[in-house]
Amino acid sequence: MAAVKEMLGEFFMKSTIKVFQVLETLCEGKAAGVTELSNQLDIKPSSMHRFLAVLIKLGYVQKNASTGKYFATLKIFQLGVSVRNKLSLISIARSYMEELGEMLNEAVNIAVFTQNNVVVIDRVQSPQTSLWASTYLRIAQPLARSF
Repeated sequence: MAAVKEMLGEFFMKSTIKVFQVLETLCEGKAAGVTELSNQLDIKPSSMHRFLAVLIKLGYVQKNASTGKYFATLKIFQLGVSVRNKLSLISIARSYMEELGEMLNEAVNIAVFTQNNVVVIDRVQSPQTSLWASTYLRIAQPLARSF
């Protein structure tokens, strides 16, 4: 949190960061209730209710009526796909990926680095494999360090 505060300087907005932390937590894990989220993120339950209400109103979160737990909606995925579709890197690299996949008889991935993570943004399946072995857009994975 200190790094984020330092990075944003005078534009640091505590509540905005907390809303994104709630959303990221729901995207990374399973559905959770207010108390669980409050404890996990060290946010007061009253604030957590407000943050969840905003996320519900914007369509990023829904509440399961029978369990009372909150979960992220596919609106997050839609945002990711929108960003992915605007990356000209994919359209440029696609033909090269297909050619490389045919030469090697292997699947070919293209990824971008973001902070300490790698995000697979496109994949060409191996000509030898009929099964699609991964998701369309892969969520950020920690970058392995070899040093």
